[in-house]
Amino acid sequence: MRLIHLNWNNIKGEGSVTYTKIFKEAHIVVQLDMLQDCIVDLTDKYDSLLSPPNAADDGDFYGLPRDSVSSSNAGGNGVTDGETSP
Repeated sequence: MRLIHLNWNNIKGEGSVTYTKIFKEAHIVVQLDMLQDCIVDLTDKYDSLLSPPNAADDGDFYGLPRDSVSSSNAGGNGVTDGETSP
């Protein structure tokens, strides 16, 4: 049974959710349970897309060549070109 639809507008670059009549008429517990299950599934998918498939080979992640990633800032210390880490 389909309770929600995930939509994507390629022009606006935005996603949205449409709730079906079945969802709107379902018991509040069913609505809450279904939404929580979907949130977990979507969060897991989001996290998996952010993580390189193989940590040892993350240089080509997102199709970027290895040298385009700033190694000086790879640790998240906020150092930019021309600066040194404390």
